[in-house]
Amino acid sequence: MAFSEQVQQLCAGVSAEQAVSLRELIVHLTERAEANPGVWNTSLSTLMQGASDEGFDAANLLATLQQLAKAAVPVEDQARLDC
Repeated sequence: MAFSEQVQQLCAGVSAEQAVSLRELIVHLTERAEANPGVWNTSLSTLMQGASDEGFDAANLLATLQQLAKAAVPVEDQARLDC
């Protein structure tokens, strides 16, 4: 099963386009980390700003990640995910 299909199976609220964008961001960050392992020491806001600067819709991707997290964690733990 493809990554985007797995994402949509986990969380029906995530569109195919959102799942593909998330996959593309993960591939992009992985490539950056392979070239510069120190990238993982960067804050999330800095990573997302860099992604945004490179054409990714950072706000939408963070919302997609939050949807997936809420779908994957038990209901009693979901309150910690609210921003």
